[in-house]
Amino acid sequence: GQPILCLMCDAKSTWLFPYAIELSSNEAGPGDVGDDAPHVGDDAPHGELAARLKALASKTPHWDHTPVISRCSGGKHHGVRAVGWGANNKTRKRAGRVALAVTMRIKAKDGILQDPSGDG
Repeated sequence: GQPILCLMCDAKSTWLFPYAIELSSNEAGPGDVGDDAPHVGDDAPHGELAARLKALASKTPHWDHTPVISRCSGGKHHGVRAVGWGANNKTRKRAGRVALAVTMRIKAKDGILQDPSGDG
């Protein structure tokens, strides 16, 4: 399988999380970015990954968060995915989008990801 970056967000207003949507959109370029709740089953778009996330969550009871799969469709990063964990929709989405932006940057080998907050 392919490695997938997973990131947990506990505080949506700290670090890079407030800039998550901007970061992922900038990295995607002409591609579209979206988020999917992981559903297990043969017809699910991320079936195998969803099953692995469910197994991971069941083995780590201290993770009381729920995952979301962030993905890029179209453009040079088509098919790139990352996972965000959070206690609610906003924290999940922000974690997934930061993880997706980092994954796209690593795959493109374009250098470091700039800190949009400017605080280092």
